[in-house]
Amino acid sequence: DGKATRPYTEKDLPNPLSFYGASKLLGDVLAPRAAKHWILRLESVFGGDGPTSSIGKMADMLAKGEPVKAFYDRTVTPSYVEDVSRVVQRLLEKPLPWGLYHCVASGMATWHELAMELARMMGAKATVSAVSMEKTGLKAPRPRYCALSNNRLADAGIELPDWRSTLYRFVEARGKT
Repeated sequence: DGKATRPYTEKDLPNPLSFYGASKLLGDVLAPRAAKHWILRLESVFGGDGPTSSIGKMADMLAKGEPVKAFYDRTVTPSYVEDVSRVVQRLLEKPLPWGLYHCVASGMATWHELAMELARMMGAKATVSAVSMEKTGLKAPRPRYCALSNNRLADAGIELPDWRSTLYRFVEARGKT
């Protein structure tokens, strides 16, 4: 529900604010009906082909010199597709106990901090403006604090890099465009 003051762990009880959040929780509830299951919770997924993510769209706008608006009051821990793929491959090669894992980068940032770092890495001249979620008129409620802890994966020997490192690799993969 975004009311936490520290990254959520897999043991925290979910309290979705929207139908979308409730549908994700339903997956968490139904998956354990299979005797063998892993649930990987992802957040703010980016990477892959095309600007299909918020980060991809910001990168495209920055590359074109267009201004970017980003929330200063929403904290996230993004998931880079390359890292998620690596975790899935690792699970298939050397399985961990069945269950729920947060598959996100280490650390956390507001969307504004993330956009500023992206612009810096790209050498973009475009402006990045800080905006409040309340002033954007979003139709569905969104939690302000969404940071997830990846400590359960780390304790099992799967370290995920800091979000800045993932962002850097994303920029490098795009050719700084």
